[in-house]
Amino acid sequence: MNSAGRAFARWSARWGRALTIVAGGAVIPCRGFLQPLRYKNKTYLENEYLPGGLSDTGHFFYIGPPSPRLDRIDGALVRDGEIAYTVKRAECVYLGQEPLYLWAVLRPFVEEDNP
Repeated sequence: MNSAGRAFARWSARWGRALTIVAGGAVIPCRGFLQPLRYKNKTYLENEYLPGGLSDTGHFFYIGPPSPRLDRIDGALVRDGEIAYTVKRAECVYLGQEPLYLWAVLRPFVEEDNP
């Protein structure tokens, strides 16, 4: 791990929320950051336009460690206590050839929508 990766690991260990990744039967504790997703360009994920000033409360932005690779796992959940989120899109950010952190767009998990 390079120095930027170590710095991110220290930063998230100190200030990140205690989260759990649930993927393929594995339960993986991690520390990361969640916040409501705000659209600065007013474009919705499915390219629908939102009225000016409207904040969509149905999506959340996640930043966390590069492992597990949420961008390579179908059906993964991110849990924050009792609240679960499905991963809508994820991408790993690299510094050179080394993974630095992972970002994802999440939606609250609804059991009826996910049989």
